[in-house]
Amino acid sequence: MAQSNDREPEGSEPQRTQRTQRTAAIHGRCALILTFNTRHFHHSALAPWAIQASHPQEYLSVLYETEPKQVIACLGEIAGHRRLEIQDVLIRLGKVLPSFATRVLDDLG
Repeated sequence: MAQSNDREPEGSEPQRTQRTQRTAAIHGRCALILTFNTRHFHHSALAPWAIQASHPQEYLSVLYETEPKQVIACLGEIAGHRRLEIQDVLIRLGKVLPSFATRVLDDLG
């Protein structure tokens, strides 16, 4: 099992969970951890393994900027599986990803 070089106290269950997630990212050679809780994934703890942490809203916004058609296609697939319109999927996503959802909804008209 790989260990990170930063020494954290044993701490609470969330801290242990974050260490487990970081260790899994290291073992999986992941370049990115998507989390709503970026403050617990400090750059200094991830940098030795070239891993970054990003909030899903930030990640999806950048992805949408670079590949809007692909993002819309994926949202269409999600909508189809849920038997919803893309706009309804975005409205639901807007509860946790308001900037992303608003941007895409505005672009869709």
